[in-house]
Amino acid sequence: MIRAPEKEGGEYDTLAAALVREEVDAIVATATSAITAAQKATQRIPIVMSPSTDPVALGFVTSLRQPGGNITGVNVQAEETTGKRMQLLREMLPTVSRVAFIWHTVDGKLSAEGEAAVVAAPKLGMQLFKFAVASAGALPAAFEAAAKARVGAVLAGQTAFTFGLRAQFASLGLQYKLATIYSLPVAATAGYLMAYGPSDVEYYRQAAVFVDKIFKGRKPAELPVEQPLRWELVINMKTAKALGITVPPVVLLQAERVIE
Repeated sequence: MIRAPEKEGGEYDTLAAALVREEVDAIVATATSAITAAQKATQRIPIVMSPSTDPVALGFVTSLRQPGGNITGVNVQAEETTGKRMQLLREMLPTVSRVAFIWHTVDGKLSAEGEAAVVAAPKLGMQLFKFAVASAGALPAAFEAAAKARVGAVLAGQTAFTFGLRAQFASLGLQYKLATIYSLPVAATAGYLMAYGPSDVEYYRQAAVFVDKIFKGRKPAELPVEQPLRWELVINMKTAKALGITVPPVVLLQAERVIE
């Protein structure tokens, strides 16, 4: 399995090549960079995405219904989930109209999630400010710039980079008194105000089902890409208290889990 690292960086190409040399029967890859490395390393060994965002646009599969190669797995639709995340942010903080989107990039290109946020913001009466960071060292400056722009909340783009730095994102949010929201529920445990997205436990289980089917003779090209089966909203009440936020009942009722 190739998984997002707990810190910035990660030698995905080296890891993928090592797995190919070991002649494994299947590779489960988490995060776009890991899937890309696995794809470059082999067109023979089955690869299961757990999950991917927009695998057709990224060139991992030909279509969701007919992947057509050696890759299949779980797909998270950035447009739908980002819109829902921002809607929850609006319900949590109805007076906040300025929101920052912070994402990791080395070429300045806006991610699919960022594009979805650009579309969703005006529909919710929000003004979106975009801040790209290329390294962990640039993150404090991005939060400082967001605070100077008088935003009230930060939406962090989902990548291996932001996941690995989730504790720092949460800490900077508290430092600058900015509500933080992420796409993976585990981020709320790290101190984000809230997180909404697919259950990581459930999409790993889905990946296991794909692997089981492949081991029983099915081809990845024949296995349609699936959506996550379970979604979770997790709210960190400790962070809410530290930010002076009273969580509205309408939001609490939607929460799968509340961290006291």
